Amino acid sequence: ARIRAGRAIREIGHAVVGRHAPDALLDEVADTLNGLVARLDQGARRQRDADGFQRREEEQLPPEGGQFETYPDRPYSGSSSPLGVDLRVLRDGDEVVGHFTLRSAHEGAPQRSHGGIVSAVFDDVFGFVLQLQRLMAFTGELTIRYEAGTPIARPLQLRARLAGREGRK
Repeated sequence: ARIRAGRAIREIGHAVVGRHAPDALLDEVADTLNGLVARLDQGARRQRDADGFQRREEEQLPPEGGQFETYPDRPYSGSSSPLGVDLRVLRDGDEVVGHFTLRSAHEGAPQRSHGGIVSAVFDDVFGFVLQLQRLMAFTGELTIRYEAGTPIARPLQLRARLAGREGRK
């Protein structure tokens, strides 16, 4: 149910940003969503169990060409995340390949994605490289030099691998 709800929230975000709609319909959307938020806020606060995370050494890696599994609430690749980009990450030898299409709610400049969305997807995909290498780590620094705008509404592919390691870096 959480995955269906996350997908529906992503879809409404793209529809609100990517379509013309009369003010009356947008007011109805806002009223409906605010009513649902009030109902959801009545529930107990949900916390992810840190003890429930497996160590990288114990995780089952996908076979060659297989898809990585991730936590459903992971911000960009999680299937229940309202922020998600419906990212599908596959194993290709010692590399990972992310497949995704950025949409209306990801747009920054006209017909181009916001650079922060792109960097967040990079960071998320790099996490799968760590999983493949069976390393527990987090991003300490992320530097990106954009050569051109990243298009929306076009299938994209991001390929990543571990190129080197210095101690904990």
